[in-house]
Amino acid sequence: MVISKQDIINVKNNINNYIIKTPVLSFELINKICDCEVFFKCENFQSSGSFKYRAALNAIKNLPIKFKKDGYNHSFIRKFCSCIGKSSI
Repeated sequence: MVISKQDIINVKNNINNYIIKTPVLSFELINKICDCEVFFKCENFQSSGSFKYRAALNAIKNLPIKFKKDGYNHSFIRKFCSCIGKSSI
C-alpha cells in the first residue's frame, strides 16, 4: 500500500477537531544529565494515553456507510480496540 502526502493531509483534516495537540517538551535537568538537548513528544496526553487514539479515531470516522446504518460498528470497534491493545504489548 502506497501512502501519499495527500492521504496524510486527509487523515489530519479528518481527525483534527477531535485530538489533543500534544506538546514537545524539553527539561533542563535531563539535558544536563545527557549533555545534549532531549525532546519529549507527549503523546501520553491523549485521552487514551497513547498515539493509537489517532489511528482508532480515523478508522472509526471512515467506516463504510453500511456499517454505520446497520449498526455493525460496535463489533468493528471492539475488534479494532482489541488489535490496538495487542499491538502495544
